[in-house]
Amino acid sequence: MTATATNHEYRNNGDVETQVGVNNGVIHRTSIYNNNVGEPPETKFENALTYLRGGQPRMAERLLEQVRQAGPVTIRFHYYYVLTILSDRTLNELPPSEFRKIVFELTGAKTSPETPGEYHRALWVVERLIAHIERQDRAAAPSGGELHEVTTAFRELPAARQQEIARHLDMILDGAVQDSLDASIAALAEQRRMDDRREHRAWLYFQPEPAPPLLAEPVKAPVDVKSWAMLVLGGLAALWGLVGMAGFLTGPSAIAGWLALVAVLGGAFLVVWFRVQAKVMDRRRGVREARLQGRHDGPPPEVPHWKIEEISWRVHAAFDAERPPKRTVRHHVNPKNPEPRKDWDADTAGLRMSLIDWFVRIYGATETEPSGLMWLIRWHTRQIKDRWQADRLHAFRTELKTPWYAKVLPVLGIVLLVLFGLSLIGMRPGPGAVLAAGLGLGAFGASAVLATFRVRAALRADYAEQLREEQEAYRGWLELLRDRPSDDEIAYWLRFDVLHLKSRAMRRSQLSSKDIICHVELTEGAPGALRARDRMAPVRYSEYWVKVFLLTDGGVHETEYWLDFFNGNVHDPHDMSFRYDAVASATLNEVGVQFAGKRRHIVRMGDNVQVGDQFTFQQAMQLSLVNSQDIYVLVDDFRGMTDESEDQAKLREIAQQSSGVQSALHILQAVAREGREWISRQRHRRERRWQDFAEQQQFQELCSGWEQREEIE
Repeated sequence: MTATATNHEYRNNGDVETQVGVNNGVIHRTSIYNNNVGEPPETKFENALTYLRGGQPRMAERLLEQVRQAGPVTIRFHYYYVLTILSDRTLNELPPSEFRKIVFELTGAKTSPETPGEYHRALWVVERLIAHIERQDRAAAPSGGELHEVTTAFRELPAARQQEIARHLDMILDGAVQDSLDASIAALAEQRRMDDRREHRAWLYFQPEPAPPLLAEPVKAPVDVKSWAMLVLGGLAALWGLVGMAGFLTGPSAIAGWLALVAVLGGAFLVVWFRVQAKVMDRRRGVREARLQGRHDGPPPEVPHWKIEEISWRVHAAFDAERPPKRTVRHHVNPKNPEPRKDWDADTAGLRMSLIDWFVRIYGATETEPSGLMWLIRWHTRQIKDRWQADRLHAFRTELKTPWYAKVLPVLGIVLLVLFGLSLIGMRPGPGAVLAAGLGLGAFGASAVLATFRVRAALRADYAEQLREEQEAYRGWLELLRDRPSDDEIAYWLRFDVLHLKSRAMRRSQLSSKDIICHVELTEGAPGALRARDRMAPVRYSEYWVKVFLLTDGGVHETEYWLDFFNGNVHDPHDMSFRYDAVASATLNEVGVQFAGKRRHIVRMGDNVQVGDQFTFQQAMQLSLVNSQDIYVLVDDFRGMTDESEDQAKLREIAQQSSGVQSALHILQAVAREGREWISRQRHRRERRWQDFAEQQQFQELCSGWEQREEIE
């Protein structure tokens, strides 16, 4: 949604954003991911674990390799290094060099002088799973007792170790684990995906750093020259007349003169004091009325146009978000009106414009980012909605109504001025006339001048009170953001979401774990979803499309889900199946993308894309079938969400890895090349990999070594 300000009008041109689909999102400048040169091995190890928890195992592997080269390591290191090597990889993606590393770490753990503990036991489970897969792939069926033993050992591990093994060995275990272990992993995923109060915390990750509220200054309304002239000339005339009356006020008729003078001065006071009160109330009410009607002078010239647009669409978005639902139940807050949405739009149309003007005037010329104002925009919008629901949008007309005495007493003052001014003229025609006229003229001038300053002071007091309320809300918002999840927590929830959806896809397709040769998991941010990220981390979304491909002897089963990341709800499953020989190609291309609400339209570069069309361009994995049907998965687009210190090549690698495209291409390109023969060739490739593993000459010794160590324990 974009907005423009033309002729002092802020318009909501919603179609533009829905066409372009640009949601710049939020980048958190502070990051949990660090890779500073010269850090000690202990720090690098903890940084590597952070990358691993955040779903970046290849970055974690690089750091752990540096730790390995620095000197002696612990069983905890051996365990996490093996997990890192295996994470997000199929067996065919492991070259001989990676097998050598695995054997080396397992051997190191076997000979470690450390007292065995939970990491030793967890690594034993990983090793037994690898041995089980190897024997099964090489047609050496493991015993039922061995399978039961490793399954029992897995269930007895601490919850954290179970979660890590389930997360990182998912692709290695395809077709190799028994149903009981697979059921354990599926149950674990369903339980853990909502850990740590996800429903209450996940949305906080997508909130930008809030900008502190600023004190508004009233628009300066200069006193006109006429009022100043009336005050000065009237005051001088009254003073001259008073001097001229001095002799009379000490003469035989002094009492009458003093009474008349006091009455005239009292009349002038009534005119000034209560006219000022009336003007202050009128002006304050007028300011509120102008705000309600949306009348304003337009943005200051120094505010950049892009900032006006951003503030404008954010305000419109906040009002749209607060729009009441259509009346579908009997107990709506406004039961007399069957369609309250129309009332909301009509009643608050002027307030929308005024709120935009307010933020543009106060924050437009500052360095405040519009995204940082979103919390304050929402706060003001909810204040307006509360008043609207209480039918108090017009309450100021009563609260700031000019009291009757502020209208009556100035008239009484004028009467006193006239009547007793005539008395003074009768006593001393010249000075009396000048004094009475001067007091009258000065009283009207003074009331205008003082009213201007009093109005400004009253508005300052109003704005100061509003600032106090905003600061209180700001402190509350900061306190709420203290519970914001870190990026590795987001990755944790998403990983178990995907594992859960894989289990659901298997149930929908009526497949067991042994039916699956291989699987592919792909995630893509849904159109219109909120976006946020840390530095050196992938983009996270408030909604996802999750595609699960299950590759079996009979072909490929694909299930697509719509995932609401805030609460874990899953919507609109869509299934499709096709044969291996139906896959024409799998490629990574740059495409043009056009968004419209929850839909996206993808066009390949060069196909019907004209310069100036409302498209964004980004990478996408394209799986083409022989029936001309295409399946696309968009890779994260970092546009508008990068830090100057970040390397663009690394960001592309992070995006491809986090979306699953990196592994998916490796598998699906082989399927496209080999067709139906992919099944036999895949099994042959796995056998070759295990041959590489066996050639390390330590594998059999390793198995017996674990058994000997268990006997000692």
